[in-house]
Amino acid sequence: MKNTNIQKVLLVDDNPADNYFHNIILSEEEFAEDIITHESTLEALEYLQKLGQKQPDIIFLDINMPRLDGWQFLKRYETLFPRIADRSIIFMLTTSINREDEKKADKTGMVAGFFKKPLEPKDLGAIKVKINNPSQLGALAE
Repeated sequence: MKNTNIQKVLLVDDNPADNYFHNIILSEEEFAEDIITHESTLEALEYLQKLGQKQPDIIFLDINMPRLDGWQFLKRYETLFPRIADRSIIFMLTTSINREDEKKADKTGMVAGFFKKPLEPKDLGAIKVKINNPSQLGALAE
């Protein structure tokens, strides 16, 4: 899958093995030019603050993380970047089979998709279709 317009992706997951695997699949599929990884949501938020308006195109965010989980990350990210146009497109990653997590992700208005770990090539294809068709992103595309 040749990258068409995704420059930078941020992986936020406390599991080094998941980050390693996702980094490989994103690279093999030529999904993005640059892949940044953070094992802490707090470190990721600091990184995003330093970037200012030049946010990654996509953030892959794990839900269950120590200290500050994915849901808390979303709240802080929204506070840091209140304008939708300034934010990255966020996809949540989880091993959770809890349907409530999916519903909660939908309700945030900040999450473009919800994927079970590990990401697979077909998931990346679905993500490409979604981001290349802004109408499929709903409020995120405003």
